[in-house]
Amino acid sequence: MHNLASTKFYQGKLEEAAALQEEVLLKTKQILGENHPDTLTSMHNLASTYCAQGRVNEAATLQEEVVPKMKQILGDKHPHTLTSMNNLALKRVDQGKLEEAVALQGEGLQKTEEFLGNNHPHTVKAMRNLAGIYREQGKLEEAAMLEEQVLEKMKEIHGDNHPDIVRSMNNLGVTYWRQGNKSAALQEEVVHKSRQINGDNHPATLISMENVAAVYWDLGRIQEAATLQEQLDKLKGEKEG
Repeated sequence: MHNLASTKFYQGKLEEAAALQEEVLLKTKQILGENHPDTLTSMHNLASTYCAQGRVNEAATLQEEVVPKMKQILGDKHPHTLTSMNNLALKRVDQGKLEEAVALQGEGLQKTEEFLGNNHPHTVKAMRNLAGIYREQGKLEEAAMLEEQVLEKMKEIHGDNHPDIVRSMNNLGVTYWRQGNKSAALQEEVVHKSRQINGDNHPATLISMENVAAVYWDLGRIQEAATLQEQLDKLKGEKEG
């Protein structure tokens, strides 16, 4: 039932996935008990599906129950505990509770660093998430500082040509732009790399092209913006076709 629910989720059949996961959770509680690790995993999975459905408050309520139980049963530095804290932090962002999100993500980052070290991919991901929350708060200096570290560490871990490099460069470019750095150079590099790594029709490439087009409009480079928008429309048409 769990595996079928996962398949339904990845098919985009979220209502069917949620119904199955609700049944899985009920049966798991009956068989294994409220505090078994498999029960907590079932709650975590159901919360993820609720979030994908836009049922953010229901997802957060489940995660609020999962996190303390994970800490109690598995310890506060266990990977499953840290993942649950990260997910709850992201749901707090969706709820607009940014201070709570920062506190959760900051704690998760500290524990991840203690458990896995400063340069582990999970640590870098936690840094990236915290930077994103800072950006949402308008704390652009803090966000940029973290994102610069993330980009440097991503290059050390993956090299220059990895999808996570594209994402990190894009995040940094957005933050720089909000800080008033009116340059298209970084965003143009993101498009170039994303085309190389992901291909022309990949969602990451299309998003990066949209960002560059917006930058061109703001800079008054109207013809370049229009040309890029035409390319975007063509690529989106090919993708849909």
